[in-house]
Amino acid sequence: MSPLKPAIVIPVFKRLNSLKTLLVSLEKAEYPSNDIQLVFRSHKGASPDVTSHCETYHWPHGPKTHLKDPDQINLDENLRRCGDLSEVYEYVIILEDDSYVSPFFYSYTQQALAFSEKEPSIAQVSLYRYHFHPISGLQHHLLHDLSSVFYAQKSSTRGQAFSKEQWTRFRSWLDHMPSPDLRLPSYIKSFGLTNWELQHNWYLIEQGYYSLMPKLSTVTNTGAVGTHHRSALDSGYFQVPLQVVSQDYSFTTLKESSLVYDAFFEIHPKAFAHLKPTDLEIDLSGHKPPALFQSEYVLTSRPCKEPLESFGSGLKPIEINIIWNNKGQDINLCKAYNLVKDVKRTKRQNAKQYFGNVVDVGLYNFVKLKWLKYVDRKQQKE
Repeated sequence: MSPLKPAIVIPVFKRLNSLKTLLVSLEKAEYPSNDIQLVFRSHKGASPDVTSHCETYHWPHGPKTHLKDPDQINLDENLRRCGDLSEVYEYVIILEDDSYVSPFFYSYTQQALAFSEKEPSIAQVSLYRYHFHPISGLQHHLLHDLSSVFYAQKSSTRGQAFSKEQWTRFRSWLDHMPSPDLRLPSYIKSFGLTNWELQHNWYLIEQGYYSLMPKLSTVTNTGAVGTHHRSALDSGYFQVPLQVVSQDYSFTTLKESSLVYDAFFEIHPKAFAHLKPTDLEIDLSGHKPPALFQSEYVLTSRPCKEPLESFGSGLKPIEINIIWNNKGQDINLCKAYNLVKDVKRTKRQNAKQYFGNVVDVGLYNFVKLKWLKYVDRKQQKE
């Protein structure tokens, strides 16, 4: 069977410098042949200098196409129409113009897409590895296993790939999308029902699908100022370590994987199979709505009465504290009905987690940096 050759699709609008940076990284990447399709997708309202560059740009690794929508559409609709190109090319890699790729991004994506076709639970291949917890914003540390990937019910918007079948399933579901419920984290719900990320994330949750994510990113996000990001001062927050040497990838099925995360980035209970009982709801970060708890027992950082066992939270990743039986008072195993209702984690717990990941810069520097970020955002609007 010949290797897959996904087309590289870039939605463009007004960020010429970011687009040029992305294209430089794409030119330097490794490809299996010289017939790799590059597609620019713009629409009415795009900057003339951006559309001109798309027209005149020479792609050294294969054919180039510039698709121009005559209508004014937003970024979310442009992304959906980028996905629709899987009908034409069978497989697509979608990279927003504020991306930067590893030289090995194409090889990883080829292999991940090929694997995903044999694993029906995968609805998207991510090229990006989220290094922060999407709700708390703090660092997210992975448990170690021998696989190159992990599973998460989190849509990847910073470098993604689809097969025609994966995208068609999503598009069919989108025509009759049910209203989101508590299973969709509130921060995603706040994006609005027409938002692409909300739609695809709700699809993963509602249908029981996952994104296949790399442990080591093959794409990073430069944090360029744009539609959803108004200040360049914190652009480093979106940057993640990139794969810099060639490697052999190892893929594990959903059933085999020990690293499976739900929409709240809580690991699957099978990671704690040594515990008795095993009928567990996992809420280590304390962000999951208790109304969702369906199991008899809960492993949580929230307060509860009569805990069966209690663990610390100082070891990283946090799951190690339970696996290695690190005793403490931060995480409790208890009956779900003993959870103290309507009480969130204490401010001290939140502070302990925060300062376990973030250096204390002092009040003066904190206020100064916040002020500079505010000024930067104001200047971007002018």
